[in-house]
Parts: sequence; structure tokens; C-alpha cells
Amino acid sequence: MSSATPPRKLYRKSRDGCGHCKRRKIKCDESKPECGNCLKRSIKCDYPTMAQRARSDNRAGGLASAALHSLLDACSPAEYPHTIAETPLEEDELEFSLNMTDLQLLHNYTTSTCMTISTEPDLQNFYRVEAPRIAFANDFVMRTILAVSALHLARFNPTKRDYYISLAMGQHKIALRGPTAILPNITKDNCLPIFVFSALTIVFALATPRNPDDFLFIDNGHIPGWLQLLRGTKSIALTSREWSTDSPGSGLGSILRNRDMPENMFQDIDSRNPRSPGERQLLRLRQLIVADETEQATRDIHLAALDSLSTTFQHFFIRPAADLSLRPIFSWACTVSDEYLHLLARRETYALIIFAYFSVLLHKLDCVWWIQGWGKHLVGRVYYLIEPMYQPWIQWPLDEIKWVPAEEQSP
Repeated sequence: MSSATPPRKLYRKSRDGCGHCKRRKIKCDESKPECGNCLKRSIKCDYPTMAQRARSDNRAGGLASAALHSLLDACSPAEYPHTIAETPLEEDELEFSLNMTDLQLLHNYTTSTCMTISTEPDLQNFYRVEAPRIAFANDFVMRTILAVSALHLARFNPTKRDYYISLAMGQHKIALRGPTAILPNITKDNCLPIFVFSALTIVFALATPRNPDDFLFIDNGHIPGWLQLLRGTKSIALTSREWSTDSPGSGLGSILRNRDMPENMFQDIDSRNPRSPGERQLLRLRQLIVADETEQATRDIHLAALDSLSTTFQHFFIRPAADLSLRPIFSWACTVSDEYLHLLARRETYALIIFAYFSVLLHKLDCVWWIQGWGKHLVGRVYYLIEPMYQPWIQWPLDEIKWVPAEEQSP
């Protein structure tokens, strides 16, 4: 008499897991769009498409009909943009798997995003051609490219906004690890990768969705990392100029040789000879600060920042609207003193007022997707941070940006 076989323990099986987990024969938590295992390994989940699932059901005894198969086979990828038809791979072919999400982000960057990083044709061409070439040899640059591209897609694809933002945050978090060891020791070999990483990280920082209390130049009382990178690109650019003579094919060096450094951009401009309404408003603000500020050292810091901003205004407003450049605006952020930034971090009144005038320049470039909304956001923050007696001092920026306090808006 044979002994009874103990009943086999039953457990739920699912055919809905992603392909990577199935091939590795591990349990998939079936989270979408990315399962937990694939997120940990930074790879793209390859969930089966509707057609693949229907065929699988039929092989397992399902009731899928031939008509259903024909209908699913006829559907083009454009009709199902959220699915990817991936060729099944054998166990020894996994190294050839494609990350379609990364390829989509890179395609978007090279065909669209790269043209929005600068308004100058030669720099646009650099970011389109040279930056990806540099990225293929530097993982942290590639991840930053993908992160910026993901934020670009998030801005114009509201139904998938959260998905693309999560991709951007994940890619850039990993990218930040790369330059940490390199920044203290800039060399001829790593100079260009660091420059491209820094420039794209600035775009990333401004394109990242804002919180109501974000202040751009200040983060929890400190100068944020992106602004430190921006100010650091000045020395990197100078170094690139020197080394570019030895690397004529690098692209960036020849571009920089034909450009003024931030401190030289305005050397022929007289900030005391205003030629635009904005400059005249800054001159009036200068007179108010001179009359009102009693501390000599602090007054000198404010006036230096204001004079630098005035020359930026003049360079900006004397150019045709179709020829607006991003460089003058960010040159002010490069050249303004650390002392002024520290006053801004302490939310000192005059530093805030000067910053409100800088917001006008940002608003003039509201057509640039990664700058859009910052001017209005910052002037509103300044309005509520300064005392009511000083709010009339920023009336011109409020009028230029067309920002109205919430309590004065029409119902």
C-alpha cells in the first residue's frame, strides 16, 4: 500500500509580470509603469503588449479568437504609444536588450530639446552634435541629457507628466555622483564633460517643477548647487579656451574664443547713461538706496549688484526682440558678488528689491520652456517677503511682469 502524497501547496500564479522578471525567474510585483525589480536595476520594464498577452492566453487554453488576433496585429505602435513591441530574447542574448525609454529620451533631445538650451545657432549646434558625442564617453553627461529631455517631455505631455518627471529625477540623481570626484581636478580630458554637465544641470534646475516657496538663487538659506555650478562654468570656460587650441575639433573651444567672458560682456556699456525705461528705473532705485541705506559696506554691495544689473539691462534691451540672448541674463548671476548672495539669503530688503528687477529679465524670456513662469513666481515671492512700506519700490517690475497680488485680483 503506497503512502499518500501530501497535497501540493497552492499559490497564485500570474502571467502579467514583466519580461525581465520572467527571464530571470524572479517574482514580479507587477507595478507599472516600472516594477520594483527593474527600478532597482535601472532598466526599462518590458510588459507584454495586448497582442502578446492574447496569444499567451490562447496557448494556455484561453478563448481568444483569430479575429481578435488579426485586430491586435493590425494596430500600429502609434495607436498604442504606451506599449513597446520588443523581440523576445534568449537567456544568452540579454546583453543585447534595448532600453526603449532611454532611446526615446535621446531622440527627443537630439531633435528638439537641444535647440532650446541656447538661442545662439553655434551653441545650438554644439548641444545637438557635440554634447551627445561627449555623453557617449561620459555616463553622467548622458544621464543629464536624458534628465533634461524627460523634463521637456513632461512639460508638453501632461497625461504622462508624473512619469517623465520621475524618470528625470532618477537619471539626474545618478548623474550627480559622476562629477563629485572630478570637479576638484579639472583636466584637459574632463573639462568639456564637466562644462556640458554644468550647463545642462542649470537647465534641469530651472525646468524642475517649482514649489511655492522656491527662490531660485537661494535654497534653505544657502546658494543652491546649480548656481554654484553656473558660477563655476566661468573658470571652466576660461580653461576650455586655453585648451581649445590643442583640440580644434572639440567645438566648444572655438565658440568660446569668439565670446566675451561674463565680466567683459559689458565693458563698453555705461550703466550711468540709461537708454531704456528699465535702466531709468534702476537709476531711480539706485538713488533711493543711496538715500535710505546708512551702512556703507552694505550699501556698496547693493550698488555694485545694481550697477551690474543695469549694464545687463542695457545689453539686453538694445538688441532686437528676435535676437534675445540668454547669456547676458545668466552673466549677472555669474558676476554678482558672494556678499550680495549672502544678503539675499538673509532676505535683506534691498537685496530682495534688486532681485525683483532681475525677475523682469527672466520674464522677457518666458517663451523659453525651462525659464517659463520664473519671472512671475519670483516677483510674487519678493512682494510678500518685503515690508509693505517697500512694496511701491517694486511697482515697475510688477507692472512689467503683469503680476497682481492675490487680494487685488478680480473674482
